[in-house]
Amino acid sequence: MQALLETVVFGPVGYDSEDYAFDFGETETERENNWKLSKRCGQRAAAGTPLDQRNDVKCPNVILINTDDMAWSDVSINNPSKLVPTPNIDKLVSKGVNFRDGHSCTSRCAPSRYCLMTGRYHFRRGDYHYEPIVIEPGRKILPQLFKRNNYHTMVVGKAQPVDRTLDSENRFFLDGTRFWGFDKSFNSRSYCCRPGGGYFEDDYALAPFNRWGIFTDFRDGDEKMNWVQDRDLEKEFFDKKENWHFLDGYYKDGDERNGRIRSSYKAYWSAVKHSRNSGERRRRRRDANGRMAVRDSRATKRKDDTVQISEGKKPRELGKNNYLRFRNIDTGEVIIASYEVPQEAKETVKVREKRSFYEFAEGQKTFGSKVEAEAYREEVLAEMVANGIRENSQQYKNVRDEPVKPTQEGFDSSETMYMFHKKAREYIEDSVNTKNPITKEGEIKNSNRPFFMYLAFRAPHRPSSHNLTFDEENPMEFYPHISMGKPGEQLLQFDELIGNIMKTVTDLKIAENTLVLFTSDNGPDIMALNYPARYGHHRMSTMRGKKSSIYEAGHRVPFISWWPKGIHQSLWGTNYDLPVGQTDLFATFADIMEYPLPGGEKCTYAYDEQTASSEKMKRLGRPKRLNRQESDIDYERRIKDNTVDGYYTGPDSGFTSEVSYRGRNGFLDEKAGVGYSNSETWLTVEDNTGFLVGWDGCMAEDSVSFASAFKADHFKTTMNKKRNEVHHYKSKQQVVPAKIFAGKLGDLSIRFGRYKLVRFNAPKDLRTGYNKQHEAGHEGAEWKAAEGTQAQCRYNEDGSKINPDCTVEKQCRSHTTWGKTFCMRDHYYQLWDLEKNFGEKRYCDNQEFENSRKSFKESIMRLGISSSTYKRGFNKNSTTLFERFDSEISRGKKDKPPKGTDIYGIGTGTESSPIGFLSSDCCKTVDNRRTRRNAEEELGRNGLPRFNCANARITINGVEQDGGDCKMVDVYTPGESTTGLQDGSWRGQKEFFAKIENKFLNPSKFNYANLYGWTPEVYFKWPSKGQWTPGFGCSKMRTGREEGPEKVTARKIWDESIPGDDKWRIITHADRLCYIQDTSTDTGSETLGDTTATESSCAVPDHSGPLAEGKVQYSNHFFSINCFEANSKYHADTPSRHKPGVNDGDIDSVDFGKWFDFANCLKSALEILEGQAHYPEAKNLKTSLGEVSVKWDEKPYIDDGSTDGNEITDDVVLAGLEIGSSKTSKIRQKSLWNKVNNCNSGFQRFHGAGTRFIENPTGANSILSKCEMLLPDGEKTSYEIKPDFDTTQTLMGYYEMNDFEQEINQNSVHRLIVNDDGEYRNPRKIMKYYKQPYFHNGFIPRY
Repeated sequence: MQALLETVVFGPVGYDSEDYAFDFGETETERENNWKLSKRCGQRAAAGTPLDQRNDVKCPNVILINTDDMAWSDVSINNPSKLVPTPNIDKLVSKGVNFRDGHSCTSRCAPSRYCLMTGRYHFRRGDYHYEPIVIEPGRKILPQLFKRNNYHTMVVGKAQPVDRTLDSENRFFLDGTRFWGFDKSFNSRSYCCRPGGGYFEDDYALAPFNRWGIFTDFRDGDEKMNWVQDRDLEKEFFDKKENWHFLDGYYKDGDERNGRIRSSYKAYWSAVKHSRNSGERRRRRRDANGRMAVRDSRATKRKDDTVQISEGKKPRELGKNNYLRFRNIDTGEVIIASYEVPQEAKETVKVREKRSFYEFAEGQKTFGSKVEAEAYREEVLAEMVANGIRENSQQYKNVRDEPVKPTQEGFDSSETMYMFHKKAREYIEDSVNTKNPITKEGEIKNSNRPFFMYLAFRAPHRPSSHNLTFDEENPMEFYPHISMGKPGEQLLQFDELIGNIMKTVTDLKIAENTLVLFTSDNGPDIMALNYPARYGHHRMSTMRGKKSSIYEAGHRVPFISWWPKGIHQSLWGTNYDLPVGQTDLFATFADIMEYPLPGGEKCTYAYDEQTASSEKMKRLGRPKRLNRQESDIDYERRIKDNTVDGYYTGPDSGFTSEVSYRGRNGFLDEKAGVGYSNSETWLTVEDNTGFLVGWDGCMAEDSVSFASAFKADHFKTTMNKKRNEVHHYKSKQQVVPAKIFAGKLGDLSIRFGRYKLVRFNAPKDLRTGYNKQHEAGHEGAEWKAAEGTQAQCRYNEDGSKINPDCTVEKQCRSHTTWGKTFCMRDHYYQLWDLEKNFGEKRYCDNQEFENSRKSFKESIMRLGISSSTYKRGFNKNSTTLFERFDSEISRGKKDKPPKGTDIYGIGTGTESSPIGFLSSDCCKTVDNRRTRRNAEEELGRNGLPRFNCANARITINGVEQDGGDCKMVDVYTPGESTTGLQDGSWRGQKEFFAKIENKFLNPSKFNYANLYGWTPEVYFKWPSKGQWTPGFGCSKMRTGREEGPEKVTARKIWDESIPGDDKWRIITHADRLCYIQDTSTDTGSETLGDTTATESSCAVPDHSGPLAEGKVQYSNHFFSINCFEANSKYHADTPSRHKPGVNDGDIDSVDFGKWFDFANCLKSALEILEGQAHYPEAKNLKTSLGEVSVKWDEKPYIDDGSTDGNEITDDVVLAGLEIGSSKTSKIRQKSLWNKVNNCNSGFQRFHGAGTRFIENPTGANSILSKCEMLLPDGEKTSYEIKPDFDTTQTLMGYYEMNDFEQEINQNSVHRLIVNDDGEYRNPRKIMKYYKQPYFHNGFIPRY
């Protein structure tokens, strides 16, 4: 056995040799399940035999690829547009399974990665909120599981959460990758997810962090960076048959001989196939906001000036006036950019000449000191002002506000993705050559070890870093990816790097028995709804939500497997359309390796000598100190001298579950002092819960294996016409256990096949103590706006109303359902059928959708803040919107308060609102488009852009153009600028108008009235009340002056009110103000026969929202916000909360109608599975400083409304009990079970710490199976699944299908033909993109 590291002083804490194989003696769990060290993977074997690792499917190599913010449809096998091909990722499916209902456990990165590593839901730690999550002392994670099974373990990339603590000089990680079970590591440290940082290998920095740079937060959504080639190059491109498949939405199979598809759109089509039931003639290409793309064939019928897309008749006939273009659907502008970065973009963001280098330190300079870097920042800011960049512009603020940061000499973040792949290939090659080399068949392999690699790319997270080199002589080399700008280019390179890794695996002759799992930590951020969606690449397909959301786009992610030897051949290339999650990977890997995980009987509360026998105390493994005088050195020596195979045999000093060293790094010191082999079997109490964790304790509590989804059952044999045997198979796993998926702010959902119950807001209980949800005010914007008036409802301490005639109720009560310490939102529920409504959308006409947006704006304007400020959270200079705890200042976060809450009284944050503020939330009905646009044009009839920017005629630097879009501008946003609008009210607007006018006309200021003859009647035509949307201005306009550089004096507008022929004058602020239009409508006219009077922007007919929701009026508009749980603390004037006859915390049958019993069953099952996370037994008071006090050695507490709660004297002491076995918990479980079991007899107790202790991996007898009996008559059963993704599904998948075929998924019969040589042949037709020999451009893999 290898000697281990003793005391670490000048380096990371970890075992000192990668050859240390976790070979301590068998644990209690292992012995009980007859698992032996001598039988684990990597034993000596003859090459070519079943025990040779290359043949042993119980010991596959494992490569777990976890990307960052990758969307479900970023993988082209899931995306019908094929605009951004990913052939190398797609090819994994050719000998694997595409889990199309695969999920991260939550929609934010840190908790998601915690779930993946631990096999445990993040919310079980005592806090449902998103926080940077660290692994608890003693908890076992994936690399340790593999180490125990004799794997060589490696991590490359974003090592979170095992790269927590750097030493003060950034030299090494104290508790880094080697501390948590990785033998080799290469990772980078970045500033959040922005450029900058440096590399680490085996926890040591590769170079000193002795340089300083300015790293701006320049993102990749700038359309000026979009790259589309000229018409001649595009003609040449589409003259080639190998490129015709990019026109699949125009001609069938991209071949003009097959005839044209009516009313579809080339260059490039939307993921949505509109109005499918009305026939192909009514298909529409729309952008992410539901607006239609316009074809050139409509030009003669249009009355406006929108630039057209010229559309060719045949690929080979693309002439000079008939070429493909990418159009900005918002503005109508056809984007044509050169090879170089546009000059304007260079000046704005100070980037290099070539567009592949535009996200790094300003000017590509680093400095030897922070002071030098700060001085250079001032130079850059001065230069930006000299170039005409406004000080309140975002570009200026990015440079001004970002702190200078330390980095390594020569570190270039564009190389990060490439470096990760390069190191991964090196590590894999080294592991195979040294640990598992190719050996002549029959010879004994003395080294036969498999490897586990966790490969965690930072791609494709913004800023979409890549290091592609562009060849000016071959500008179409990266087409069509380059049409998406930087994100598309990064996806191109990222896919190629995955191909390189797979080529290495193939070349090393290990591909057949290597399990590759490709997934992402969560969905993409809001940029996915904006750019590049406007150009046809819908990253989230038709799903609702985004990163942080509880809706599908937040956590449904790519989940693709490759494992030729381990996945049954009949399943290769198929889809699996039942929910699986990354939390399940832990148990799945253990299942494959036949390694036993500890059962629920071992997952207990901690205990001590007062609550357990001496024999039971020995299980804890950790010897106590002999006395207070025993020093650390003496303690360590005693442990080392008296430990055999990981178990202490020395003088009896008693045992404990508490770490024997004090201080923040006590667990690190303990590991460093006594050594890994001497302490790995010890059980440790988890501070936040009181649970015992370890190899024989709580471990992977929520991980339920889906290994059966790789297997198939042979159920029939037939003969084909050629007299070949045909074997019929079906996926072995036809049902799955219950799955919980989470949003950022404590929102949860539970899945039962096609059905999904969503619960908004985190549980609240006095015993869970303080957490981040409590920091924000939850009263609602309307209640805040009414402060100081009789309209605002206020209450006495007993909950009675002080002013009974008030009209504005809080959206939460200080006396909530569960206690009075914090004002928290009640739970709100939605029930969805994802087969009927995959996108989780609802029909809403444009006026309803616009009203919801306007009511939001109106509410926050009354508070004197902007929409952007509200969404960001707390204005650091304001205290009017949210209540803050004094603890924020003491915690050093006074400028980083929590985000605000949904104004409708539902969600704990804007990400959580079921009303929705994103364009993808609704299927909008579109009618009377021409009438509406004519009305808008009428408003702007004076020729000025006050109401409609597109009607303005301006010149900027001599170039005539329109006024652009009506967009949010900082200087017009209340409170955003000290010189701009301060108050959004009409009074505040008039004060702003007077201030600006006075600045230009007053003789003591600019004096333009006397010097240049300016008059208010000509230059300051301010809007009347209601004619301007505060915060908004025309995007292309820049106000000018009569003196200064030419770029300022040349900013002019055409004003019809000026007499004479020359009507040009200087642009002023009064010209720029605009009225925000209804941007959700399509402003284009229609071709005859193309559409009906009213049309939807979604294809699936059943888009009426969730299956059941009530309606309640809010601010003169109706929204579906009635499905709250009951709360008797509300008065009768709040019917959405006050529900007579309904118990507190229950849902109302009136809200859910015929779905009530089914929804109530799912709700109760969710709470059963949450267990003690939702309803704690142990008193767990967390202070505002984060200190934890868990009373595991006392009886349970209830929340009686006091600050301390009340101990239940007739219950049992929790110490040593299985979680959830107190009398208190049993009573609650019985109540919940009655709702699940429909009051039938047969109560069973449920473990309170994890799904794995409740649910069967096969899905059989799931507690959710009881809910099936409660479905309304005539409704589909939970496993009647034929996915409708609201897209052209015939262009998705590995195998061909058409609208008349069944989906090729777990429900399908998979046929294999037995050839004459005994080998199997799959008769299905492979999609043309993946057929060999490879022909289609963009779809040629590297392996």
